[in-house]
Amino acid sequence: MRLVFICALLMLSVSFGEALKCNFCTSEGDSCVPSTQTCPSYMNTCGIVLIMYPMHIIRSCMTYDLCQNWMHMRNVSAICCSTDLCN
Repeated sequence: MRLVFICALLMLSVSFGEALKCNFCTSEGDSCVPSTQTCPSYMNTCGIVLIMYPMHIIRSCMTYDLCQNWMHMRNVSAICCSTDLCN
């Protein structure tokens, strides 16, 4: 009986894992002061996007695919990560 209880507890902890938390801010210019954003379940990546011209900074939750797309755009630098507040 005890083993069944432990297994059920483990399944619940896996099913209801904590949501990813990312820094969030947008700015026209070279800096922004971030707040903390709890990501919806479908957004599995934190990202920092720096658009060179005109200068714009984005720190936010996003999907991995969107972050990867930013990385391949001209005049844009992007960093993608997947741990809490890594951006």
